[in-house]
Amino acid sequence: MNRKTCDLKIGFSAINKLILEGFYSRAGPGELPVDKRDKILHGMIVPGYSYGSSSIALAWAYKELAESQLPDVYIILGRDIFSKNMFSTYLFSHWETCFGVVKVDENYGRELIKLFPLVRNSAEAFKDNTFIDWQLPMLQFSNKNSLDRIYILPILVGNATYEDICSFADVVSDSSKNICVIASANLTYYGKGHDAVPFVYGVKHGIALKDQEFL
Repeated sequence: MNRKTCDLKIGFSAINKLILEGFYSRAGPGELPVDKRDKILHGMIVPGYSYGSSSIALAWAYKELAESQLPDVYIILGRDIFSKNMFSTYLFSHWETCFGVVKVDENYGRELIKLFPLVRNSAEAFKDNTFIDWQLPMLQFSNKNSLDRIYILPILVGNATYEDICSFADVVSDSSKNICVIASANLTYYGKGHDAVPFVYGVKHGIALKDQEFL
């Protein structure tokens, strides 16, 4: 059974509408991706957040992706907040969105675990984690003419040091595969639990302004 993603609860029509609004927004690209793949994209950082607030930023990024050459695999990075793993992947099944199924490159995932044992195959790490989920409908929308050729490798980064992350990046960079990395990032963290209290007055307004800067 495929892993179900959070967008299934929202439904195809609503997600498709939000994606189109992002592309056609006055602040967005204003058009859908051009059907040409004459660029090479090695990676991008995008919001790992609901389309209601981030579809415009996502549209700019995924337009670039849609106009770039199709890689062998998209490595999608997210943050692991709850588990104790340094790096986690999910090789138990493919992922299912409201746009259909996205295939996981299990062979490359197992190869990566051998080369970099800090990566664990862990279903627990992905429980209630939506960093990967939000990227998949946009990825499918941007590759609608190549859906059967899309492969992903989901990776959650948890309790890893900067040196660990650099080592992971080195292993990925040395791969013989053509890889594009999608880093699914969160918006503003605030509170003592996050070691982030940059302001104490007008908190909601301050967070909204910081989020808008990120987007």
